[in-house]
Amino acid sequence: MSSKLLTYFKVFTIMKLNERFGKALKHFNKSQKDFAEHSGWSKQYVSSFIKGNDSIGLTPIKHLLDFLPDLDANWLLKEEGEIEKTQGSVGEPSPQYGQRDEDLRQALEDCRKDKERAWAEVEWLRNQIDEIKKKEAS
Repeated sequence: MSSKLLTYFKVFTIMKLNERFGKALKHFNKSQKDFAEHSGWSKQYVSSFIKGNDSIGLTPIKHLLDFLPDLDANWLLKEEGEIEKTQGSVGEPSPQYGQRDEDLRQALEDCRKDKERAWAEVEWLRNQIDEIKKKEAS
């Protein structure tokens, strides 16, 4: 790829990301100043990369995703999907609906039994170690 084409590609990609960055703030009714204060940066710095004067690195992206928890990262980075997260978005656990109380009680009871078995095994191992130490000492 020629250097001019590569430069054009980089600028085009940065501009698209910058535009999505600004659009995300507007969509969630947040200002550049709000974001700058949240991130600990000056409003001028934030404005410069939203305008495309500076490239956006990973840190501003991470800050924006933290600042706007309902912003979908796929939309921000790749312009795929919707601007707001939907159920099943990448990186978001899908809630399990329809579990009955009895299922949850049974799962909790199974965990308690597993814990009791594990502690019983720990106690058995401690006793084995004590017996080995007694044999070594005599």
